[in-house]
Amino acid sequence: MKFVFTNACLANAGRSRIGEAVQKYALDEEIEKGRYLPVEIDSGGINIPQLLSGTVGWQTYGKQFLAGVRYKVEGSDSELVKTLADKFQKLGADEFAAYMENEATEEMRDQARDMFMTIRPQTHRKIADQGNQALIDAGIPENYIPGFNQPLRIENYIDVILMADGEDRKKVNKLYNNIDEGQLTFVKILKPIAEEYRVETIGTRSVIVPKITTFLDFIGIGGDIKDDPAGGIEKARQTVSAYMDNRHRFIAALEDYVNSH
Repeated sequence: MKFVFTNACLANAGRSRIGEAVQKYALDEEIEKGRYLPVEIDSGGINIPQLLSGTVGWQTYGKQFLAGVRYKVEGSDSELVKTLADKFQKLGADEFAAYMENEATEEMRDQARDMFMTIRPQTHRKIADQGNQALIDAGIPENYIPGFNQPLRIENYIDVILMADGEDRKKVNKLYNNIDEGQLTFVKILKPIAEEYRVETIGTRSVIVPKITTFLDFIGIGGDIKDDPAGGIEKARQTVSAYMDNRHRFIAALEDYVNSH
């Protein structure tokens, strides 16, 4: 029997996949010392169906436009994207969302949706590439580095979900219908319909609600690993350090969990 631990962040472009790579590496370090832990590690993004279909909140649009401008991806030189990125930076996430909802024209919102579908894949590729480089610089071999933009597979059996940021826990709880850990619930299996800007429910499955905590809470020190899509390679290095510097604490916490279950 293996215990399944899934790292989760919003998009599985930076934080959660970095956590997966470092944790798999740490498990193999233990194997080299002659100690095996029956644990399977993976990662996923909470918002992947919504991101792929453009049905995320306007706050996410603003973050992606700002990241696109900073990374100079294709389409980021359009006046609309530059204007919205600047407005997002000046107003902040919540006020930007209010502006898009209440003051922007329907035409502007439609154009923003089209540009999001162009820019978002490029910014996430850039973020993933920066994470890959930061992992390699930290000594993680390439074979440990996973893909990106993988969805959080809540329809599969999971023992523990390790959130990067506790603020996103409500979103995961909602996916499990706000049912308590260890209880049975039915979850939706979602499919993004990008060409129609919508997400379709294509089925349901009964699952046991896993333990949902943050990585830093799980290892006993508390705190969050915050999202910053426009943070560049420096943010990627900080994220790698958060996992690498604490990998031995993670192994100790894993051992405690396995022994108690």
